[in-house]
Amino acid sequence: MVPVLLAVEVSRIIDDLECATFVLDYAEEEAGKVLRELLQQ
Repeated sequence: MVPVLLAVEVSRIIDDLECATFVLDYAEEEAGKVLRELLQQ
């Protein structure tokens, strides 16, 4: 079982990440496309 304080902290981090916007540059977007194509094979 996870300690309560740790669970609360993880929950807060998840909440923060749900609101976050990540900006990718062109190379990162292309790498993501290639990776998705490989995973779909």
